[in-house]
Amino acid sequence: MSKRRVLYYWSLAAGVLGTIVGILHTAFTPNVHAGYSTVAPERALGVAYFFGAMGLYVIFTGLLTIYTAFGLRDGEPWAWRVALGTAVTNTVNGIGAVAVGFRHPPALIWLVASGSLCAALLLLRAGEQRP
Repeated sequence: MSKRRVLYYWSLAAGVLGTIVGILHTAFTPNVHAGYSTVAPERALGVAYFFGAMGLYVIFTGLLTIYTAFGLRDGEPWAWRVALGTAVTNTVNGIGAVAVGFRHPPALIWLVASGSLCAALLLLRAGEQRP
């Protein structure tokens, strides 16, 4: 299988996983608000806003990763740059989420998917000739 094909499928899988995690994240925003309303009512709205915005961010980057998969398959130079930027950003955010204590399976799936995509992009692009 060619490098392009591998990156295509890897990016597609990481994007789908990221999008699913983002949808789940956003879907639980009302539960987060309800939970914080009982514990810290003065912070409930802000935490829920942050939680929902982060979920939308994960959905957007998941869809962007899916979009770049098609460019990677076709060998478009922009696709590698956008995919790497998205993967690095998601990996850094995933590391931050795990570092502050969010060790739920969706957060770990998002971290592993984006981190492995980042590694695949760097490793499979290393031997290619660049224009």
